[in-house]
Amino acid sequence: MSRGRADYLQWLLAEQQAPVTIAQPGATRHAAPASNDRLLQAAAREGDAQARVELGIRAATQQRYADAQRWFRGASGSRAADINLQRVGDLVQREAQQPPADASRAQALFNKAQRLHRGQGGPANYTEAIRLYQQAAQLGHAPAKSMLELIFSRPAPGGRVNLVWMQQVAYVDTRQSLPRLASALNQPQLVRDPTAVFDLMPPFWQRQVHAAGI
Repeated sequence: MSRGRADYLQWLLAEQQAPVTIAQPGATRHAAPASNDRLLQAAAREGDAQARVELGIRAATQQRYADAQRWFRGASGSRAADINLQRVGDLVQREAQQPPADASRAQALFNKAQRLHRGQGGPANYTEAIRLYQQAAQLGHAPAKSMLELIFSRPAPGGRVNLVWMQQVAYVDTRQSLPRLASALNQPQLVRDPTAVFDLMPPFWQRQVHAAGI
């Protein structure tokens, strides 16, 4: 086994053993240990395909599509990388064919608030999300106003923010007259290989796994 794969497996084990946390209003936001991230970065530098797929997914989640495509292209031997490269490419092409997005400050604040609300690219941070929703609402952004009304429609005892409800409404699309779940069609559905050593399996067995729909 290569040094890169060993570093990746060590990173994966550390990630799986790390406790799941959700940022709460008034609480300090804790990032993942830097040592874990260094393992992933080192594995990618050493050419490990699985590490590069992981970094590609991370970049795509943060809407850094050019970086995502670069990582996926460098993940030689990974079927997941090939699938993700195609899906990100399709998304970039669709966005290029659409009218320019609203570049106003209110829309930018709302977009950032949604990423923090949903935990896209990092842990959810509800305190900061609410602050940004409020700033966008003050600038007249209707979906931000609707989201704030929805968030505060079910307060916790004492009038505090209801964290469970906040999590449940994260993917409600308030751009509609009647809120509905946001469509997943605007985001590429990225995948990982079935196991962390899948790309090391002989091609015959890889085909058997795919044929079984795993």
